[in-house]
Amino acid sequence: MRAIGLAAMVMLAGAAPLRADPPEPKCLVPSHVWDKAEPITAVRAVSGVPVVRPGGPAMVKLIDAAKVRFAVPLARPVADGDKGGLVILKIREAGTYRIALQHKAWIDMMRGGRAIESSAHAHGAPCSGIAKMVDFRLPRGVYTLQLSAAADETTGLSVTKQP
Repeated sequence: MRAIGLAAMVMLAGAAPLRADPPEPKCLVPSHVWDKAEPITAVRAVSGVPVVRPGGPAMVKLIDAAKVRFAVPLARPVADGDKGGLVILKIREAGTYRIALQHKAWIDMMRGGRAIESSAHAHGAPCSGIAKMVDFRLPRGVYTLQLSAAADETTGLSVTKQP
């Protein structure tokens, strides 16, 4: 009888739902990293794309991802409500550049119709105001930065050269 009761408790304990991610921390002091961001609007096609240069942050207004003509096909299908868009990135000096976003989204970097492999991925520290960071090794040139699978209508975007 005792064995049956113990087995039932183990089965019930195993049935408890698992959490995929820890809960978001409560930030006592809001992050101000995006306060002075230049407002820009991502576009749905490569013509007329706003230009971002490394340095200060930009606040990117995203659009319905279903209306975007992505430069390179997405790795996953666009879901209802997904936001996205395209911006141009001008790199004047070769190096490793970090793309940081205020909110979660997929980040793809393209040049000449081909996707560029990232060299690192990370999340921002709790309460930093940065949800995602992706590094790319880039020679001098002009790139298309493709944002997709975003839930938010706007996101802060920062491009910084890494040491």
